[in-house]
Amino acid sequence: KEKPFINWWLEQTDRLCYDDFRALPPPLICPANVKNIWSGWDIERVPLDESLTNDCLKNILQLFDVVSNYDERVKNYLLDIFALKVQKPGQKNRICIVLYSQREGCGKTALATEIFSKFLGNLSTKYILETSKIDNIIGRFANPAENLVCILNEAEAKDTYLTSEALKSFITEPTWGKETKGVDRVMVDNIADLWVTTNNVNGVKIGAYDR
Repeated sequence: KEKPFINWWLEQTDRLCYDDFRALPPPLICPANVKNIWSGWDIERVPLDESLTNDCLKNILQLFDVVSNYDERVKNYLLDIFALKVQKPGQKNRICIVLYSQREGCGKTALATEIFSKFLGNLSTKYILETSKIDNIIGRFANPAENLVCILNEAEAKDTYLTSEALKSFITEPTWGKETKGVDRVMVDNIADLWVTTNNVNGVKIGAYDR
């Protein structure tokens, strides 16, 4: 007796079937009914030439020097933040890095995007959200939580002051609502770290007693 393949397949009780597919980088644990589409950092599959690596490292450290205004304490803090994200990409650090300078072209955006992009390679568009519109991060139908990094460029007080509480929640909450039009809202792991770049001295609302 002939029947369509899909009907036969649906009748098989031992078929391999997932309820959902999500990116769950370590140290997150993937449930048995979910397909984990996290495939690691692209750079792990690139053979490294030692001489080239040393030159690249010098350039990267020079960028860290410039962005930290040659403050060794700030530089080491930023290096630690990057190291933690590479070692444990699925772990949210629950802080927001704000890169501020009155001058354009000092490397703020390059630091926030270029290094992570090099590590992710072809996956960078999938796991890095870079935007100048705050609604793309905390808007109703925005889905930023499953990115590794969200970068808000050119932050302005008129946007961040009105949404400061929502931004704080996004920075610290371990889960976040994911909503698409016509589909019920679901809670997902919030693994995204927020970075902000600005040339405005009052670009971000930070009170005297804020952590």
